[in-house]
Amino acid sequence: MVDMQHSAFTYAQLSTMFMAIKLGGAKSFVRVSGAYDRAMIQQCYDLGADGILVPYVNNAADVIAAVSVSKYPDPDETRLKGSRSMYINIRGTAMKYGTGMAPIGRTQEINKETLLAVQIETADAAKNLDEILAVPGLDIAFVGPGDLAISMGKMQKLGMATFQDEEYLGVLGKVVEGCKANNVVPGFNLLLVNFYESLKDVYLFFKDLIR
Repeated sequence: MVDMQHSAFTYAQLSTMFMAIKLGGAKSFVRVSGAYDRAMIQQCYDLGADGILVPYVNNAADVIAAVSVSKYPDPDETRLKGSRSMYINIRGTAMKYGTGMAPIGRTQEINKETLLAVQIETADAAKNLDEILAVPGLDIAFVGPGDLAISMGKMQKLGMATFQDEEYLGVLGKVVEGCKANNVVPGFNLLLVNFYESLKDVYLFFKDLIR
């Protein structure tokens, strides 16, 4: 995953990274600045990213906004309100599909392959988990353990003991159960996976972060 939230890569550098990641046989994800940064989200997809990770979502409206710009309009899809625009030029997306031009006739196919992940890392997100996870078009709910602990006020009081706190663990459990109910993949990073043996062989998580 390439981090654009906490780093300063240029879009030209992103394009090169995506090509290298593809040649290595992996999927390319980009952590963008937020759900309402339409330009960054669309640019990342246009350059060839397989998916994006949207930080700091607090409610369903945030997720809906990210889904909208991630998906092309589809008259056969009544649940999603796609608003992604097509750029008629040779771009990363075009080369990714081997067409040499923008894949106008393949928007529905691209919609199915476009991945969208959000970060559960705020106390508000924890309160609104049910509505967040029920948004059509969401593929992965990734827990940001440190920011979640800080937003809940746990880290300031308990330090690393937060990861044994019943309320904090309850949120993690709700993420897992809510994801199962909505066919969403629950994501955990190495900090939580190392802390809880039960997660090691069960749930997917991002291993490498490029900053």
